[in-house]
Amino acid sequence: MYDWFKEMRKESPVYYDGKAWNLFKYSDCKIVLNDHKRFSSNLTGYNDKVEQAKTYRT
Repeated sequence: MYDWFKEMRKESPVYYDGKAWNLFKYSDCKIVLNDHKRFSSNLTGYNDKVEQAKTYRT
């Protein structure tokens, strides 16, 4: 399994599997987790917690 992670970091550090984006490098994860404007699940509507919160507000 660790060999697979090593290969992904080298060959596909940012990978979309058809459902979600996968990041394999710490530096990429840090950027994504700290840049809420560019990397937000709110833009796609994917975050079901946001949809649930909207129903509670009405």
